[in-house]
Amino acid sequence: MIKKIGFFTALTILVGTMVGIGIFFKNNSISTIVKGNGIAWLISWILGAIIAIFTALSYVEISTAKPKEKSGGLSYWASIFSGKKLAYLTRFNLAFFYYPIFVVVLGIFASQIFFQFLNLIAPNRFENISVWIHVIFGISISMIYFILNKISIWIAGIHQNIVTILKFIPLFVAIIVGLIFANTNNIGGSNAFNQGAFDFSRALFAIPSVLFTLDAFLIVATITHKVKGGEKTVTKVVLIGMVFVSIIYILVTIASILHNSGTVEKLIQNSLAIGFSNGIAIFVNFFIFISALGVINGMFTGFIGETENSTYSFTWFGSKILTKKFGPKKAMSFFYLFSYSFWSLIIFIPAITLNSDSIIETISNFPTLFFFLVYGLVIFFYAIKRHKTTETKKINSVLFYFISIFSMIGIVVAIFSQFIVLIIDASTLPNIEGAFGTIGIKLTNLQLMITTIIFIILFFLLPYINFLLIKYFEENLQKKSTIKTTKMDKSKKTLQENF
Repeated sequence: MIKKIGFFTALTILVGTMVGIGIFFKNNSISTIVKGNGIAWLISWILGAIIAIFTALSYVEISTAKPKEKSGGLSYWASIFSGKKLAYLTRFNLAFFYYPIFVVVLGIFASQIFFQFLNLIAPNRFENISVWIHVIFGISISMIYFILNKISIWIAGIHQNIVTILKFIPLFVAIIVGLIFANTNNIGGSNAFNQGAFDFSRALFAIPSVLFTLDAFLIVATITHKVKGGEKTVTKVVLIGMVFVSIIYILVTIASILHNSGTVEKLIQNSLAIGFSNGIAIFVNFFIFISALGVINGMFTGFIGETENSTYSFTWFGSKILTKKFGPKKAMSFFYLFSYSFWSLIIFIPAITLNSDSIIETISNFPTLFFFLVYGLVIFFYAIKRHKTTETKKINSVLFYFISIFSMIGIVVAIFSQFIVLIIDASTLPNIEGAFGTIGIKLTNLQLMITTIIFIILFFLLPYINFLLIKYFEENLQKKSTIKTTKMDKSKKTLQENF
């Protein structure tokens, strides 16, 4: 019998996965997008947080649809409210696109942060670490957390409790010192509320960057059957977790704007005396590494849960045959290995060849970007069928339609603004570096657009290929096996009758 986790552990899995490494750095890119204007900077965070919270609130009602089988979560809600095609696309891509890409790239980010931390302790001894070293170290970290989650979701939950508490220490320090010493700037900071011209369109363009830090709010839905109280507990976890994280992020952002600091490290350094500078850097980087471990742990919880769901529902090509021949556990083991290896090869081969982490950073944005569109589509189809459906427990209709419409509009604006900026940059400044990276060359705007197009194609093409393989190979093989078995049974019956 599986030892189930309680409300607090489920909450820390959610919060621990959402509060990743993004909040420590993301204000840097947001500040650049809004051209340093503090008002647009803050508005982008407020709008992004409202969109994310309203999306989560919409799912508070949607998530009351109780699954009849073990498999639940986003793909189940898509199946009952959005139709088979979107449900299949969602189920396949959650298991083969969203979680596998994250568990592959997050190990690399953790490795980079770890070596950066070591370099602060022993300067110049851990500089210029090649990508292949980060790949080996990152895979090792990932495997540790895969094993931990396979051994026990309860143990993984306890780990997440500890890590989640620890990762908030530098964030609370940043909020407190940043707001108390708002007029103190020791390393060239300034009040960004007084800088630049306000441009609302820039605030809209920055929303996708905000949403990247607020993703993963549905991760606990993949393990509903492992949570005490099931969907009732999960609903509370999603709502409370989203509101709490959004408030913390906005407070960090206000402090960052007051010091015009794009990272938590610079924010604290600006607020405190210069003599503490190196100590602050070591302190912050240690907790960023801890934060990265928490995200990896939470993502592996989702990765394992969604792979199990897809295996039990025979979503994967070959899952029926493997399950029948070797049992579900061995079938799952094959799909864990296959999905992780598939994306590792696609991501790591160019990264190691070019000795550049820019491709890794770029690809890490796609799961969130694509799945916010899925979140919006499920809400859209549910809103249309809401008055007819009996599967959910309804909240106030006016409230639901208000938050769901705002959520859908916000998601559409955020996604389209991302692509508009991408197209404009690629057409006007094709050879300018457009992707973030700390090692080697960076992708240009044109390369960034080409990479995005390739992954959009993969997002839709891979599930279609899987569907065709099941339809024209697996089903035919099963039919032949059934015919063969029937013929053998008839032959046995004839022999028995003759005998």
